[in-house]
Amino acid sequence: MTARLFYYCGANAHLTGGNKVIYRHVDLLAKAGFDAWVYHPIDGFAYPGLVSHPRIVTPAGIVARRCDLFVLPEDAGPGILRSGDAEVDL
Repeated sequence: MTARLFYYCGANAHLTGGNKVIYRHVDLLAKAGFDAWVYHPIDGFAYPGLVSHPRIVTPAGIVARRCDLFVLPEDAGPGILRSGDAEVDL
């Protein structure tokens, strides 16, 4: 089973530079052949008007597998794993 890459991207009211970078990274990884996705914690959320249009997944559309990799923002750390958005063994 091939690992999928999920980049956690918050659902902020205003688009930030970090979220733009996440969208761009996922877009480039997918173009390079990786199974990469932006993960938004709110169903149906996506930032409009960006140059990059990567695949987006939300809680309703994902069933995580052991081989999947989740990329978390540096400011979230372990707290994000306890928030209810993810069930991850630390």
